[in-house]
Amino acid sequence: MITGKLTDVVISQLRARDKIYKASDGDGMSLIVHPNGKKWWRFDFKYHKKRNSISLGVYPDVTLSLAREKRAACLKALLAGVHPTIGRDNILSNFGENQSFRELAESWFRCWKKNKTEAHVLKIRNRLSDDILPWIGNHIAQNIDENKLLDVIKDIEISNSVDKAHRVRQTLNQIFKYGVGLGILDSDPSRYLRHKQLSLINAPYPRITSSDHLKQIMMGIISYKGHRNCKLALQFAPLVFVKPTVLINGKWGEIKWDERLWLIPNNLNTTQSLHAVPLCDRAIEILAKLNPQRLKKGYIFHSHSGANRPLSANTLNHALAKIASKKEERITVTSFRNVVKIYLKEMGWSDQTIGAQLGTSFGGYTHQRQNWKLNLNERRSMMTVWANYLESLTSTADQISMYAAVRPKTQLQKDPTR
Repeated sequence: MITGKLTDVVISQLRARDKIYKASDGDGMSLIVHPNGKKWWRFDFKYHKKRNSISLGVYPDVTLSLAREKRAACLKALLAGVHPTIGRDNILSNFGENQSFRELAESWFRCWKKNKTEAHVLKIRNRLSDDILPWIGNHIAQNIDENKLLDVIKDIEISNSVDKAHRVRQTLNQIFKYGVGLGILDSDPSRYLRHKQLSLINAPYPRITSSDHLKQIMMGIISYKGHRNCKLALQFAPLVFVKPTVLINGKWGEIKWDERLWLIPNNLNTTQSLHAVPLCDRAIEILAKLNPQRLKKGYIFHSHSGANRPLSANTLNHALAKIASKKEERITVTSFRNVVKIYLKEMGWSDQTIGAQLGTSFGGYTHQRQNWKLNLNERRSMMTVWANYLESLTSTADQISMYAAVRPKTQLQKDPTR
């Protein structure tokens, strides 16, 4: 057991061990540290000459100062001959009644950001600082109603930032659900906002409708005059089939040049496990332009402000919007994933191979993320064939027919990596 008065710095330095241990703050209160890293406040006391203990909450949702207030209330209740849970519950009730939305949002943010990428954490931090807290941060959380939240979202929507308004509503919903879950709030005032924002209805991802449409997009990317990293990212995206979030958060340390692989780590987000993406010759050429010395620091497609900040997915999508000549032809980075599901299937590749490359379910096959080497050799061949087909769309030579760019017969043999 670690004894002595605790501080926020000391608490941040407490690391998980093989067994549960506690750090004492004195007067019966301790912070219990579990092997999974979670920390609970506990108050030990005697009531009617029997040893008892109660929970004062989870850190950091219950801060050190709040835990001490709850301990003081418990000690006061004991002196009055009352069980400490009454004093503890009164403190929690008063805390909820007087808590500002800013305090609630900060508590949610500390809990939410665990296991999230730096880029995602920064995005939500900026959303709170720029679009939410300046307008309702100083209001008492319990007093915020649906109309006040609707005013915030409408102001954003009026400025033609419909997608931003949609994201702000989602963040507000998460914060208020968190408050309800803790018992601080009685209800979630954001729960019906979705039905009052007709412009925020999710539209299906735009699709590439034909080979001519795909050719027009690829030609537009080649002639694009924007930021160099943005242009190369758009050339790279159709060659790897990864999600936009994975693309912009890729780092040089994940590229295995000798094996010609991009190994996406399992800490990219809270759901995705290790995934391997074979890199064709054209993909390697693009990476070599960005990093001729094969350094292992920074983001692959970083923003113009520096290698420590990735490109934004919106930057890529806005570039694609400029490339498309007609409104109905506008696509997103995700559209490249959608088109290969159709084209590769018609080229003769199996659901298992396509699903393994996409890192998701496809057809009757569900990708097994634990086996990142699954169908690796066959996927290399598939990516090479696909890259050759894309190159033929933009070359002066005769275009390869989609039905001619089929799976090579030599690849029909059993793949040793399957």
